[in-house]
Amino acid sequence: MRTLSESELLDIWEHSYGESAARSAIRLLAAVCSDASEDELWSASIGLRDSLLMQLRMRTFGTRVTCLAKCPSCGDSMELRFDITDILDRSEALPVRPVSLSGYQVQFRLPTALDLATVAGISDPALARQTMIKMCILSSTFQGEAVFTDHLPNDVVKAVAQKISQSDPGADIQISITCVSCSHNWHGIFDISSFFRDEINCWALRTLREVHNLAIAYGWREEDILAMSQRRRQIYLEMAA
Repeated sequence: MRTLSESELLDIWEHSYGESAARSAIRLLAAVCSDASEDELWSASIGLRDSLLMQLRMRTFGTRVTCLAKCPSCGDSMELRFDITDILDRSEALPVRPVSLSGYQVQFRLPTALDLATVAGISDPALARQTMIKMCILSSTFQGEAVFTDHLPNDVVKAVAQKISQSDPGADIQISITCVSCSHNWHGIFDISSFFRDEINCWALRTLREVHNLAIAYGWREEDILAMSQRRRQIYLEMAA
């Protein structure tokens, strides 16, 4: 994996405008992972994709993360700070084994980035999760007879979901949070694809404003400004102000 230049990152940001977080993530990884095709990245497990995204995020913006969380109990918002190395799961996905429960036998695969993109338009998170789990079921039988996925009991579908989570632990990164106002404790899901996309968007808008101000002040071209170090650019901005 290589590091993106500021110019490359701006190009990717521009061309991914309006795309889902899942599609933006693959666009980013395709630019830095020379040993994997775009099709292979789409087919990778979510845990592997998220691990690669976290590594790229560290190369791009460092290891420290600052984000907001809203307490589900009192509604207060708080700022969270943590190191991305503390949540980076480098373990490989475990072998997928069938689920056997109450006479049902279910073969499944791990969810992929393509699955995430497919359910991105479903607004209900619970329905999106259930839809994706059913997409991952390859075959299902009851006492040796084939059964349609939609006819599987809820407890069997839940068992498949649990087995998927166990087989690909890096796909479900949760952070323990305690509210500073009411002391309520809960686990929040850290979605690196959405978080990284929002970070890049904020960075891109800030960088373009810097380019705009320096271009007006000195008449420099965008490529020349982006080629400067951040320190030198900041000094010129202070002098221009």
